[in-house]
Amino acid sequence: MSQSFDMYLYGPRTEGENYSIQVTEEYEGDKYHVVIFEQNSWTPNAPSEHFDTKGFDDEESLFAFLKDMTKGKF
Repeated sequence: MSQSFDMYLYGPRTEGENYSIQVTEEYEGDKYHVVIFEQNSWTPNAPSEHFDTKGFDDEESLFAFLKDMTKGKF
């Protein structure tokens, strides 16, 4: 059975831009399948918009991406 979790990242990009991330293990051929949604903090009840989808083969790559994302490097 695959595991999945959601997380929210608040990084130094443009004010008002935040991201929710869904990580699923062993999905669509990826060890870690990541779907990124853009959240607008000015309208918290607004639906999120799909921003990007990425796949990672190992934990190190996944966490390096998340770390870069919090620094606005993606």
